[in-house]
Amino acid sequence: MQRTTHPRRLLAVRFLLVATLASLASCGGSTLPPPPPAHRAGPPAKVRVVLYGTPDFTGDDTRLRFTALACAIEGKLVVGLPCAEAMPEKITAQIVGGKTIEAERTKVGYRDEPGDQTYPAPHGPECCSYNTCRGDSIPYLAAPGTAAPPLEPDEQGLVDHGGNHVVAIWPPDADVGLERHPPTNSGDAGPTGVVLDQLIRVRGAALASGRTRGSEGCRSCAVLYHQDGSAPWQPVGRPGPGHDGFVVMITTDLDGDGHPEAVVRELWRNGHGVTLLGNDWSTPSHDFRCGGI
Repeated sequence: MQRTTHPRRLLAVRFLLVATLASLASCGGSTLPPPPPAHRAGPPAKVRVVLYGTPDFTGDDTRLRFTALACAIEGKLVVGLPCAEAMPEKITAQIVGGKTIEAERTKVGYRDEPGDQTYPAPHGPECCSYNTCRGDSIPYLAAPGTAAPPLEPDEQGLVDHGGNHVVAIWPPDADVGLERHPPTNSGDAGPTGVVLDQLIRVRGAALASGRTRGSEGCRSCAVLYHQDGSAPWQPVGRPGPGHDGFVVMITTDLDGDGHPEAVVRELWRNGHGVTLLGNDWSTPSHDFRCGGI
């Protein structure tokens, strides 16, 4: 014989179930786990980037082409490609000593015929010389007409690209501990035996560029030295001839650790280069050279 449940008993059970669930909810309980947090696409929350801008050597040379040199991502100092990867497709950057400028990732790949290699968009080379391109980056291109006109060489055939090479900061309002440095000697004593072109001091560290005394007639014998506190002056990187000059453009403290970074423009007779000195100024953290080098 089949048993049936009395309607009043079913109603009582339902009432008890509803009351129990309401009690759990009022006490903060839940019969289901909370939903996972929504995925947030885009760059990390704290990114600060230093970009180096030159006339676009892969297309329209009237527009600026920006390459990410260094950045801080969540407080950690990083160089090169990861910095570009951490930025959005379109940016507004602050040119140091200039105005804000809009730029976006290239949408066209680049074919390096001499080097027999292809960069698929949005990637592109950091630099190209007469026989190949080097480095991997994600270039950001500004509008046509944003680059200064090409500069003419001086009577010795040297081009100082300070007029159409720029440094920019993203985001434009980022606090990066920025300091600009004029290409002059402050009058302080530099390395012994060096005729100084520029000497800068920042937070107990110093950089000095010039030529070894007696080599003033050498066109490609520029030297770059660094000093930490009162320690002896030491050469940056491997000493030797090749550079026509060095210009310290800016120093920053991207990662906020009290040890500045420096962006140094390299002067070459048949090209140009840039060096990024990180927290250790004894050797470059990142660099590239372009032109007939």
